[in-house]
Amino acid sequence: MCGVYLDMRLHLAALFLCCVGKAQSPIAVIPCEVHANGIYVRTSVNGSRPVQFQLDTAAAVHIINWTQAQRLNLPFPPSIGTANGGGDGSTSAALMQDVRLRIGDFELPADPVYAVPMDPIAARKGYALDGLIGASLLKRYVVEHDTGPCSLRLYDPATWTYSG
Repeated sequence: MCGVYLDMRLHLAALFLCCVGKAQSPIAVIPCEVHANGIYVRTSVNGSRPVQFQLDTAAAVHIINWTQAQRLNLPFPPSIGTANGGGDGSTSAALMQDVRLRIGDFELPADPVYAVPMDPIAARKGYALDGLIGASLLKRYVVEHDTGPCSLRLYDPATWTYSG
């Protein structure tokens, strides 16, 4: 993945998230941090201690860093494929089975989670990158980003109304 392209996408996503209207009662309020134009959330994988995931609205699926998946002893499938990302070339990718992601007290609905080597991206960013929360979060919920203190509020789109 190209770091500049990824940072630009995340910056645009953060601008979008700041502009959504307010609803009366969110389904969840998730603490977050902003580092190098990226929104990060502490995410538990299958009940693990929280690790650092970045919100990536351009990622079609949730992704866990290959190294982190190994540290957590997640079972890898017998067949490993490849994936293309935001940069040149391709990389190894494994569709993981039975992976549950929890952000704070909020468990994400079951969606595909792929293991992909992300250590080179983390090294360029200079910040831990244990995975990505993909666009499926935005497909299921209205997401409001509050910049101070940093939090994400998730709303049910069926009951949310724009007020602004």
